[in-house]
Amino acid sequence: MKVLVDICIYIAHFRSSKFSLASMIESQLVFTHEVVLGELLVGNIKDRRATLTSLLRLPRLENAAFPEV
Repeated sequence: MKVLVDICIYIAHFRSSKFSLASMIESQLVFTHEVVLGELLVGNIKDRRATLTSLLRLPRLENAAFPEV
């Protein structure tokens, strides 16, 4: 099962350790997308370099063509 994590889920994860995204990442269920990474890159992230390095290692889903969306 592939799970595309939206920006709001990342924000909840960064704000609270209660959120269980880490276990999904460790289980290799989480994928990302260029748009989500772009939103995170312009945001204010604690421990920015390490966090973004980790996020860039996640597998990415292909971009959909406009008609597909």
